[in-house]
Amino acid sequence: MATAPPLPELDFEAMSAEDLLRWGFEEFGDKLCLTCSWQKQSSVLVHMVSELELDIPVIELDTQLFFRETYETRDRLVERYGLTLQQPQVITVAEQHKREGSNHCSKRSTRTTPGSQASAATSRPAARRRRSCSGPTATASGSSIRSRTGTRSASGPTSR
Repeated sequence: MATAPPLPELDFEAMSAEDLLRWGFEEFGDKLCLTCSWQKQSSVLVHMVSELELDIPVIELDTQLFFRETYETRDRLVERYGLTLQQPQVITVAEQHKREGSNHCSKRSTRTTPGSQASAATSRPAARRRRSCSGPTATASGSSIRSRTGTRSASGPTSR
């Protein structure tokens, strides 16, 4: 696995989000992409990249569990900014269930805690955990700017 090259001695924390995007584009060029699962930060980053006129591919991370409103937001952004989405093929939750078995994502979320009367699987947080569990098919949530050698977000660099 390739490791990220050492970062220059820049004060990423002091840089604006736009400056970070420009730096990432200059540093990584065509190895840079924007990943989106259409949360709030996706809209902001798509807008910034468009305003900066950066030619960065937009990769949609669709878990197949988005709400209708999420798809509607995506469609509006695609139309407004003239996006061409890259949509990697991922298996559906049903297909993953068929391959991995029924307990793949629910092992932790179906446990009860001592003294509890209801299974955690019926609680709202547990339902969210099950919805967000997608194994190897989706490895990111929200949006980030990614390179093949590391991840750079609007809040600064992180290693991947």
